[in-house]
Amino acid sequence: MAVVALMAIASPAVTDAQAPDRDQRARDPVVVEEPGDRDERLGRDPFGAMGGGSPFCHRSELAAVERHNCRASGAVSHPVRIDHYGFDVHIDTGVDNVAGNFAKGLQDIAQMAWMVLLYLVKGTTLGLEWAFSLDLLGKTMPGARDALARIHGQVIGDGWLFAAISAAGLWAIYRGLVQGRTSETFAGLGATVALMLVGLVIVGNPAETVGRASDLTNQAALGIVSGATSGSAKQPVRGFGEAMTRVFDQAVLRPWCALEFSDVRFCLSAPRQAMDRDDLPDDPDVKAAYEKSATVADMFLAFEPNGEDEVDQRNRIYETWKDKQGDRLQAVVRIQKEASTGPRLALLAVIAIGQLGMILLFGWLAMRLLGYGGLALCLLLVAPVVLLAPALGESGRAAFAAWAKRLAGAVVAKAVYAVVLAVVLLATGALAELDSLGWIAVWLFQGVVWWTLFLKRDEIIGLVTSQPAGRDRTLLQRAFYAHRLASTARDIASGGTSAIARQTAGRVLQRRATTAAAVQSASDRALRSQAASDLGRRDADAREAVTRDAETKHDLRRVNAVLKPYDGKAKAAKRAGAPPPRPSSVEATLLAHRDYLQTSRPSRSEVAGARDVLAHGDRNEANGDGRISDRDERAYIRRRRREIDALPLDHDRNLRAAGIDPEHYRASEGVERERLRTTGQLALERERRRLDAAPTGREAQPTGIQISKARATFASAEVRAARREENRARRARRRQARLGGVPERRYP
Repeated sequence: MAVVALMAIASPAVTDAQAPDRDQRARDPVVVEEPGDRDERLGRDPFGAMGGGSPFCHRSELAAVERHNCRASGAVSHPVRIDHYGFDVHIDTGVDNVAGNFAKGLQDIAQMAWMVLLYLVKGTTLGLEWAFSLDLLGKTMPGARDALARIHGQVIGDGWLFAAISAAGLWAIYRGLVQGRTSETFAGLGATVALMLVGLVIVGNPAETVGRASDLTNQAALGIVSGATSGSAKQPVRGFGEAMTRVFDQAVLRPWCALEFSDVRFCLSAPRQAMDRDDLPDDPDVKAAYEKSATVADMFLAFEPNGEDEVDQRNRIYETWKDKQGDRLQAVVRIQKEASTGPRLALLAVIAIGQLGMILLFGWLAMRLLGYGGLALCLLLVAPVVLLAPALGESGRAAFAAWAKRLAGAVVAKAVYAVVLAVVLLATGALAELDSLGWIAVWLFQGVVWWTLFLKRDEIIGLVTSQPAGRDRTLLQRAFYAHRLASTARDIASGGTSAIARQTAGRVLQRRATTAAAVQSASDRALRSQAASDLGRRDADAREAVTRDAETKHDLRRVNAVLKPYDGKAKAAKRAGAPPPRPSSVEATLLAHRDYLQTSRPSRSEVAGARDVLAHGDRNEANGDGRISDRDERAYIRRRRREIDALPLDHDRNLRAAGIDPEHYRASEGVERERLRTTGQLALERERRRLDAAPTGREAQPTGIQISKARATFASAEVRAARREENRARRARRRQARLGGVPERRYP
């Protein structure tokens, strides 16, 4: 019932719920606060009281709306304190009103849960703002520079450096003069000197090396997010501020509208369009808010919920609207009453599920961005120690190289996660444009996207860095691919769409060709695996037939030896025309056993064929090809091309190719026979599609339809694995073509 009521109250929102007009908000008069008022406002806000204001509010490049938000609330993304986003509850309570008390208690609990979600959303968005505004390495660079100087000059000192250089020199003398490995010694010594010089440069001037790289990465990350969301990377601070405002609007403002009014369109419409001035209570503050607010939401959010102001303006509006019979204003405040407790709780549950996905996703991004800043600082501080590692030989140089890669990866990691954040913001914004579906449908889609992106976050990182799932790649490599994606976004923002389109079309064609080659390769491997299995069974059956024939012969000789006296008497009686002698019980048993052995013995043609199969396998083994050679598999595939449609389904070869024992098939009846026939038909259809797609060695290539049909017979993971192998093989062919002049393979 609660779900039905939820859809009922959400039905008015199935309209074009447009976002508030940014220009209108920018033109609204801004109340200039006295310093005392501002201190009181921030003191009542937990984030502001603890120094958790928006760091972007100190930047002058923000747009007018975001500057207004900063002056009004100390935050970029919203114009009022976060506690103003509580929803109103109007339920009568009393000693004799048990139902009202219970409903009021439930809504108070829901109010607390809603405020917890709001503070979590606020915290995650604030974490992203800190991550993109705070260059942790740059801010701590003066202290890091002093720490490096103390560690290098006082803790380690010149003595350890000279000792390391002396150890490298002794190693070079021993390797070069004693062992005579001159070229290797010079190469190792040169690498040692070069790496130690790099370390000395970093230790001596961290601000202009690692610090400069960190600053450039921060600017690039901010530009990626701004360019992807606003279409221009020229004003990154402005674009990032607008992106945070849109995120808060979609994750908090619109859900609040649904909880407060059950009509998102009404909430986001201009007050002058939604109501007349006469529909308002006789309150100067409410009248003033009506005149200067861009939306009904802004008008309500100017006041605290549930009578927390000295004069409860929201309650006055509710008292005015609740008695307007048959009016839209009465309908929008109905959700605040006792009768709508169930639908409001159900709606809050739907909102909470979506917001939790958003909190986890954005929180993960913020933690990664901030964490890699701290990791870069820690790696920089161990530079004086790592500086000595190259003097310790090959393992020391490998340790220095690993440290340098991790430091570079931690410095540029922000660019990688900026690309992921840009993808998240683009997906969220694109779904928000589906206004015709109604807010509740858009919210469900957004929640699904947020949860999916969070649960698939490792795959998203792998996709951004062109890294297949399940394999590790250094952050430096991830940053390289992130730089490529950022360059593409910059080209699009600067108008280079035609070049990007041509490049994209070329990549699509190349990917299609690679997929076709991968499906061909997978089909060939599957058919060869089937051939090896079928031929292996044939070899095992042949060995069993020869073995059974030998054992039967041996048993017959033993039985004949025991029955020789009886056979002599039987022959004599036959020559005399007398009946055969009566056998004893033992002789009768042996006679029956001899009959069984003679009937169960393989035929001579079967034994001869089995010996030929075994002899062929022995020749293959002698040639080093194993019992089943590559030539046998190819011959099997060619034979299957000819006979798959020429032979009936219940032929032994088709049954064996489908993995069905012919004897079991012939012994089956009824439902079991029908099941085996269905299994055989499916297996033969799968084999037929793969035969059509597999390479034949001729110039004719399979068509796109044949490739598509064959691809459907493989799991997605198999196709991806085959595509990766094909990409590696293509790169190897290209390298070979460059080095040896071998022509590169061309795809159809």
